[in-house]
Parts: sequence; structure tokens; C-alpha cells
Amino acid sequence: MEECSRASRIANWTRSLPVQKNELQKKITKVRRLVVRLRDDLSLEPKNVATSHSIIGHASLLWEMLTELNSRGLQGYGKVPDELGHYLDPIAEKLANEINAIASLFSQSTWRY
Repeated sequence: MEECSRASRIANWTRSLPVQKNELQKKITKVRRLVVRLRDDLSLEPKNVATSHSIIGHASLLWEMLTELNSRGLQGYGKVPDELGHYLDPIAEKLANEINAIASLFSQSTWRY
């Protein structure tokens, strides 16, 4: 019964995703236009950043967020149901470990892309 309830909640959530995706795309388009406007108005030159450095930076930020994506980290937003904690904690820990491993791969001096 618990699995059915969880599946139902996930199904309800995913039905709202197309609307959110559409809104997100609109917002990203607006942000890109503003950034291009700033670049053009200020005659800024694009800066090329090595892909490996970019990945390390993004992975580090994502890792930091993921380390707080557990029942203890979410307590700041209110009581976290035990069921959610038991479900979320091991997955969040695995995600954080995998992202950390990705960042470590790109931190090695042999990566220069």
C-alpha cells in the first residue's frame, strides 16, 4: 500500500512537469537575452573556461546542495516525516558521493578539456 501511495504522489508531481518545463524555458530565454544585452552594451568579450574547470565548479556546488538534501538538512524547513527520511537519506548520500567522484575525476591534472 505504501508503494502505491508513493507512486501516486510521484505520478501527480510528474503531471505538473510540462507546465514547469515550459515556464523554465521562458525564464531561461529571458535570462539569456539579458546577459547578451549586458555583453553587447558593455562590449564584453566572452571568457573561455576550460570544460574541466566548469564541471568541477558546478559539481562542487551541486555536491554542497546534495549534502543538505537529507532529513537532517531539511529539518530547517519543518518536520521531515520518518518515511521521507528513510527514503531520501541513502539516495542523497549516494548522489553526493557520485558528484564528488565526478569532481575528483576532473580535478586530476591529466584533464585539460
